[in-house]
Amino acid sequence: MHLDLLVALFNKRFQLERGIHEAPLRVVRGKVEGRVGELRLTSTLKPIRLAESPLIVQGHEAVLHAYVEGGSPQAAMDVFGDAEGVSVVNMDRLCRTVHMLNYLPYAWNDGFLSVEVNPRHVLSIKQNHGAYFEEVLGRCGLTPKQVVISVPFEHLSNSYQLALVQGLNNYRSRGYQLAVRLSQTHPEQIKQSTVLVTRLSPDFVKLQRPFLTDRNGQAASALQLELTRKLVSIARLAGGLTIQNGIETEQDLETARSLKAYLLEGDYFGQPVKRRARDAA
Repeated sequence: MHLDLLVALFNKRFQLERGIHEAPLRVVRGKVEGRVGELRLTSTLKPIRLAESPLIVQGHEAVLHAYVEGGSPQAAMDVFGDAEGVSVVNMDRLCRTVHMLNYLPYAWNDGFLSVEVNPRHVLSIKQNHGAYFEEVLGRCGLTPKQVVISVPFEHLSNSYQLALVQGLNNYRSRGYQLAVRLSQTHPEQIKQSTVLVTRLSPDFVKLQRPFLTDRNGQAASALQLELTRKLVSIARLAGGLTIQNGIETEQDLETARSLKAYLLEGDYFGQPVKRRARDAA
């Protein structure tokens, strides 16, 4: 189905469900944007590459961008900051629909799309997790097997983590793949993440840039690297692959490979060859 027809179809559905008159989706210069009041939502699709051969793209990660016309982009979590209950669910569904529609030109390459789901959405839904999004995928001619549901687990108590795991397993029962996004790198936090990976057995473990270097440019310590390698090994034994996000330099690439990351994502791979050589010097 043509993109404009899909947008019209989903607009009608959103309008009926929410009792609104404004169309929440529109096509701008060939890309789909979401609209919530003055807020505009769009997505960037970042290639996820095979570590052994980075020219091979295995999938894409959808990154949310939010802005007010004439203003600066907002962080994705800011979009959900003041939302509660039904509002979180509606916002999350709109964001994923935007991502899915923007992914369609890439969808026929046998890869996957990784989309982040707000934890509060998963916890707000009591049953049938993923059923709504499965209908969206079906309208686009796709299936849940082509989608990775990614959730950040930091800052959640053990009881919330258990509830989140239960909700994510409902997604898994529908054929979705699962990913956990990890960014906390204190040794005790890495150990806790290892327990979480054992509990959930995700298809992917997404390590964020702090696993390579902190915000001050300080490289990970020997202990952090050792614990991360153990985390990666346990994930692999549970059937999961590790994605290292945030590759920006040659050193980042070497570190990610030393951690045995199977897949890589980062701006480094989009740099001209001359700049890569300069970074490596």
